Amino acid sequence: MKISSLPVVAALISMACLALGCAGNVKFLPEHKLPPGCGEDWTQEAFSDIDLPQGYTVLPDESFTYICPWWESIRIGRLVLLGDTRRDTMVRFYTTALESMGWTRVKEISSEYVDSTTLEFRKPERGEVIILKVIRTPLNKIKIDLLLKPE
Repeated sequence: MKISSLPVVAALISMACLALGCAGNVKFLPEHKLPPGCGEDWTQEAFSDIDLPQGYTVLPDESFTYICPWWESIRIGRLVLLGDTRRDTMVRFYTTALESMGWTRVKEISSEYVDSTTLEFRKPERGEVIILKVIRTPLNKIKIDLLLKPE
């Protein structure tokens, strides 16, 4: 699923906050603005249990983060990175890094046809899921699409 439009992102965030009880001021705002607490910076303090590879560039137009201002344990985010390593190297990097930070790998799906791997990790004590896609682009770059969401 590709989240690329602001209205869709705002709707997903609103639904998640409604379901989790932190929707005090969350509503659709004029001009498709995102609710308070939503930004484009992947702050290492708020996401310290998710490691980022060195040498990768964040694609800000495709990334966002949201931490519920009323309940800080609720984190939603999409981080898209672009870099120059091998796909299998990034799969190993994330498997090792996330498992060392308390995440459990649930599944891995690889496709040689589209040169991609999708990994799913869970952290039951936080009630969170990471869906991580590692894809080789037509320009021979590696694109990492990391989606963090509540279970």
